[in-house]
Order: sequence, then C-alpha cells, then structure tokens
Amino acid sequence: MRESDNLAISVPAGPRAVSEALAAVREFFKVGQCDADGRAHLAIIVEELVLNIVEHGLPPANDPIEIIFTHTDQGTRLEIADGGTFFDPRDAEPPSDLPPERGGGAGIALVLAWAEILSYARRDGRNHMALLVAD
Repeated sequence: MRESDNLAISVPAGPRAVSEALAAVREFFKVGQCDADGRAHLAIIVEELVLNIVEHGLPPANDPIEIIFTHTDQGTRLEIADGGTFFDPRDAEPPSDLPPERGGGAGIALVLAWAEILSYARRDGRNHMALLVAD
C-alpha cells in the first residue's frame, strides 16, 4: 500500500459535518482505487454514519469526527472516531416498519449490508469503529 492510498480528516460535529465528510470521500476517490459500486457504497456509508453521529449520537457541538480512509487489497478500510453516545451498529435492531418520512433504520441496514464491521470500541469517551467496504 502506498502512503497516498490514505486520507485522514477531521470534521466538526454539526450541520456541515455530512457535506464535509462527503467532500473528503470525493478527495479519497482521487487516490483510492474503488470501482463505481465501491465508490457509491463508500459515499452512502460515510453519509449514513456521520448523519447518525450528528443526529442521534449527539456529540458536543464542533466535537471532531475523525475519519481515516485507507485503500487495502481487500477494499477500503474506513475508521471513524466520534464523541457521541455509545452505539455499536452490530447491535442495531433490523428495521421492521420504516417510517416513510425518515427511513427509520434503513441507513444502518445499508451499512451492515455493504460493509464488514471489523471492530468497535468505546475508549476515553469516544466511539472507535473500523469497517471494510469491498471495492
């Protein structure tokens, strides 16, 4: 793996977090080696995770959401750290009836369908999760 196959960013938790995280995804596409499906999946996964952190995790205002993208032979490794409330997506209940106005759980279902959660830990008041998204 080349050093250029990595991108690390920090976006402040708040209303612009999703758009800033998606800008980083587009930047990673310049150095990463994802195919079209991998790019779409990675963008949706980042959008869903960051949106859930901000809307449901309720981190302190402007608390950093740290994201590291790494291209590997198996796909894109995504590491996310945030100061929101404890939430391990592997323990999420699958959505049964989705509220039409919000999708209630559909985003996490997509994350679980398109990525393998490699690890999750709560350390020093922060969530740390690593995922692998196939290219």
